[in-house]
Amino acid sequence: MKTGLIILIIFCSVSSVFGGDATGFAWNRIISAGYDSYTQTYPLADTDTTETISENEFKITLLGKTKGRQRHNFRVKPVFTVGTETYRTELEAGWRFKPDSTKTVSRIHCRWTGTKYREDSSYNLSSDYSNFEFKGYQKLVKDFQLRGNYRRADYANSSTLEQSYADFDAGLYVQKGDILESMKRFGVIVGGRSYPDSSEVNRTTLGWETVYDNGALFGSTVRFYSRGERRWISNSNIKPSSWNSWNSFETALLVDEYKVCLELDNDIWIYDEETSVWNNQFRTGTDLYLKNSRFDGPQFRAGIASEFLVTSELSQESYKQSGAKAGVDYFGDKLTVSGSLEIGRRVYEVEDLYSDFNYYEIWIMSTLYLSQNLSLDVMTNYIPENHSNEIDDQSLGFGSFQLVYHF
Repeated sequence: MKTGLIILIIFCSVSSVFGGDATGFAWNRIISAGYDSYTQTYPLADTDTTETISENEFKITLLGKTKGRQRHNFRVKPVFTVGTETYRTELEAGWRFKPDSTKTVSRIHCRWTGTKYREDSSYNLSSDYSNFEFKGYQKLVKDFQLRGNYRRADYANSSTLEQSYADFDAGLYVQKGDILESMKRFGVIVGGRSYPDSSEVNRTTLGWETVYDNGALFGSTVRFYSRGERRWISNSNIKPSSWNSWNSFETALLVDEYKVCLELDNDIWIYDEETSVWNNQFRTGTDLYLKNSRFDGPQFRAGIASEFLVTSELSQESYKQSGAKAGVDYFGDKLTVSGSLEIGRRVYEVEDLYSDFNYYEIWIMSTLYLSQNLSLDVMTNYIPENHSNEIDDQSLGFGSFQLVYHF
């Protein structure tokens, strides 16, 4: 709690010094009340078990930022939430320096969150915790820039699934162009992560990152991202060191009033020594769909999706997955809606640990504007799996309803 409060106080103080009366702060105040619910059904022994986690909550949000175009731009955002199960606090602060009041040459962003469970909470298997995140950016000479991140998680009662840790990464990048035009960026990154309660799995990393974006807001677009790293683990007998890579590619070809879109994502894990827990993996997902590019009405999209995972024989988790998907987006004065539906099937190479299943996934996000200041936000999803072995059937659902008032 102290870290977040200190950050907030420092940024508020600095903003008043640099901003002065001429700049000032513009404040947006938000009050919301709502209900969240998570439901999971899964097999346990010979019966189905349903776990439901629900909470009513009341939230107050303050958002302050520098007015107009200034050389120093500040942003603060405290959020306080009281729920029937938890108390939550979020403190966020940021600063940007723009010598010409347009392009950023320095940037700092900090965020702290804390969650405390009520003594009578039904979440009694979880621990109180806090998270802190720091991001920094500095433009250097010519096309060079520095980027850095620091993250920390602290659990009051650590466990196998909830471990305190601290990690960082810092990179030297060279970038041509920016996001509004053709942009190319490459960086070399060093980092590490430490676990206070299990230092044997501490790691040191050396990696690289490549980004390309043709910057086309309209028309045909091309985007590419790739990041890879080498991870050295302190005790390789506990967890082996590895090479890892995450990649994505997106392109959209404009044809008359439609766009043909292709999206690929891929991640690779290669361990120095494979075990039944830590084994080599190669996963690739593909989406190919058609959507209309109009802006004066609903935007529809429809296509196919596929995914496959290749692992070693030690894990027996290799699978192939394919399906069809469709969606609609609508942005109106009184209503915004985004929804999608995917139906498909996953087939495992070996039906031992897992059985084949059919699935469908529904996502709906909507905002209904009841008045100029009042809105109703709804978000829900449902993902059932119907397995060839019925005892493996499971489902996951989430629903959120929030009444939001801006003043």
